[in-house]
Amino acid sequence: MNLKFISNLLVLIPFAWTFFYLLRRRKFFRSVYPFGFAALFLAIARIADALVATEGSGLCAWLGIARESFDSFFALVGNVADIIGVVLLVFGFVRAIESLRSGEKRIETLEALLPLCAWCKRVRTDEGIWKPVEEYLRDKGAPEATHGICPDCAARLLHDKKGDWTNEVPTPERAI
Repeated sequence: MNLKFISNLLVLIPFAWTFFYLLRRRKFFRSVYPFGFAALFLAIARIADALVATEGSGLCAWLGIARESFDSFFALVGNVADIIGVVLLVFGFVRAIESLRSGEKRIETLEALLPLCAWCKRVRTDEGIWKPVEEYLRDKGAPEATHGICPDCAARLLHDKKGDWTNEVPTPERAI
């Protein structure tokens, strides 16, 4: 074996390491398929380059092919495999970045939710303490909250004060 051939094949070691690293981290990436296929095509390209670079290859004689035809065929295979491998790598990284961005967006959405008690309307802080909405907003630096009464609640209040305990709640227009 030729030293040039061996050095071209040694390039496969980082490809194999990268592939297995990505395979172990596949939960982090949505899919390792683009990376796996990229590693496969880049490995094919390296092998084709090694075959072209090796002058004393007995493969030409064994296959009964002229050396020039052999070299031009494997040079073409190597170049095409390089291009496909790089395109698949880019595609895989784009998918990984999109996955990270969607995860970050989901985290931002969940962090933006305000845990509010359905009964008393107090807000749970990050420390787990339940505070009235007004106090929570004041602590967060929001504008001062004022109190008022909406037309629906005003109608219900007026309805309750009259002592009319029917199930029908008057509309705000009839109550005022």
